[in-house]
Amino acid sequence: MGLYVPDLKFAVEFNGVYWHSEAGGKNKTYHYDKWLACKNLGIQLVQVWEDDWVRNPELVKRMITHKLGLSGDRKVFARTASLHFLELGEVDSFLNDNHIQGTVVGSIRVGLKDSNGTLVAVMVLKNLPNSSGLNLLRFATSCNVPGGFTKLLKHVEKVYEPEQVVTFSDHMVSDGGLYSQNGFVADKVLQPDYSYLIKGQREHKFGYRLKRFQNDPN
Repeated sequence: MGLYVPDLKFAVEFNGVYWHSEAGGKNKTYHYDKWLACKNLGIQLVQVWEDDWVRNPELVKRMITHKLGLSGDRKVFARTASLHFLELGEVDSFLNDNHIQGTVVGSIRVGLKDSNGTLVAVMVLKNLPNSSGLNLLRFATSCNVPGGFTKLLKHVEKVYEPEQVVTFSDHMVSDGGLYSQNGFVADKVLQPDYSYLIKGQREHKFGYRLKRFQNDPN
């Protein structure tokens, strides 16, 4: 099931977690091949997964309406917002509500708050191994925050002076445009990743590595 807006060259596909799994007959490059076919035609394909919809349908709708240019979210300009280093708890809550991939653990957590002290943007990073560089793990907003990404990134660069900042763009929901607008350069396209389907929910493969079962057979 999906939709296509020809004038915007924008498409959305809804993926049932079983019918779009290997058990449902799809091979490991099925979704990548579809994304690539659309990309070669200049079409951005957003792939919405059933479990994301069940978990937070309002977030999915916000993401799609924003990409369509139809968002009715209030606007908070970054220049009027204050910078803050954040506690883990408020970051977890914010990202679970406002990022399609949910929260993530990172040692650097910065955010923007509006004039009422309400958190409106969050960026999470961590140190790259054996390097003074940083890995940008998450960026999310609860409303329209023009300049928010740029302001947070520049603040992090000023405070930590990393030799480089790297990040990843999930092609299921992003074309990487925000990164390229802020000076990031595409390095390469990684091979398709995978998750395990556990009780109707996709769970990252890292939670099911052999070492985990060796350490905890139960």
